[in-house]
Amino acid sequence: MTYERQFFIYLENLKRRIYAQPLNLGGVSSSGGGVGGPPGGFLGLLPQSKITFDKLEAAINTIPDSGASLLDNLNRIRHNIASISGVGGAFTVQEDDVEISDVVTVLNFEGSLDVTDEGAGKVTVSGSGSTPDFTYWSPLAPPLSPSAYDDEFDDESGGVPSGWTEFDNDGELTVIEDERGLILQDTGGAYDVTGIVRNCSTWGSGDGDGYTIYVKASILKAPGDKNIDFGIFFAEDIDSNPTTCDITTFGILAGNNTYGLRVMEFTDYDSHDSTPWNPSQPAIGGAVLEYWLRVRCHTLSSTYSYHFEFSNDGITWVGGYSMTRAFAPQEFGLFIRGNDTNAEAVFSFFRVSTDNEPTDYLKGDRINGYRAT
Repeated sequence: MTYERQFFIYLENLKRRIYAQPLNLGGVSSSGGGVGGPPGGFLGLLPQSKITFDKLEAAINTIPDSGASLLDNLNRIRHNIASISGVGGAFTVQEDDVEISDVVTVLNFEGSLDVTDEGAGKVTVSGSGSTPDFTYWSPLAPPLSPSAYDDEFDDESGGVPSGWTEFDNDGELTVIEDERGLILQDTGGAYDVTGIVRNCSTWGSGDGDGYTIYVKASILKAPGDKNIDFGIFFAEDIDSNPTTCDITTFGILAGNNTYGLRVMEFTDYDSHDSTPWNPSQPAIGGAVLEYWLRVRCHTLSSTYSYHFEFSNDGITWVGGYSMTRAFAPQEFGLFIRGNDTNAEAVFSFFRVSTDNEPTDYLKGDRINGYRAT
């Protein structure tokens, strides 16, 4: 065999071995595009036109357990693009964490707002974050530091508010807590004291102590030629003696063409004893169907002094009547009594202050104001 022939045989064998042996490209899957050494035997870069075309072009977000490749990266990219295009949206809009829409691509914010990045891709836009044009005091606003006994009647429970007990010996009362506040309805027409109460035995119980109770009361139905009383009341011991305990009421009188305020005493829920304060009542043309009421209670040497005061705006108060009673009240509450089956009143709040001295303002808060642009 000649030398030349032997050389070509060796060359042919080497060619067969190269074709039969897999080419190790030297890379493995990893972040940053993969890791590994460069493949050998090549110079330059592979043209993109030499890579096979994927006719399926699937939009798949999953990663296979093995054999992940550039194709899976492209599938995941297509999936993410599809989720924010077409009928889908770039954002999910929520109001108080309740979804409003998930097909939103444009958000338009107007006015001054506070923006909070809560993480995990969630941003909360709220309030009016700009500096207010002015502030004003509002006795309707819940106080910044309420007492443990305050109730704004804003839970919309539909019935007796949490923390209160219904006082209704004859089954005449309906209690509704809804978006209007606390509604008391006396549907019996027996003119008995009914309402809701909470225990006050620990409020200002020491000698020289005291407290003040504030409410805002409004009539919902004027009963024509019938009477309705509603407002604040306190009792000696409803819990132990619900039918025989002493009761004092301070409230609005409406109906029978007369409107005004009065303080009344009862030896039990349906036995009127006296009316120590009953100022002249205006005719219907001068009717006031809404009052802010407060009772200041002061304890001194086992004698309990009560000051009954009222206001038309919650800012300026008028001292109506003062009296003393020997018993320590165990319950304070809100009442209604009517001799008409349609007696109905609404209470906006019930607030308690540990201060029993006259004050210029009802508990409330300052409100930010913004001028219209």
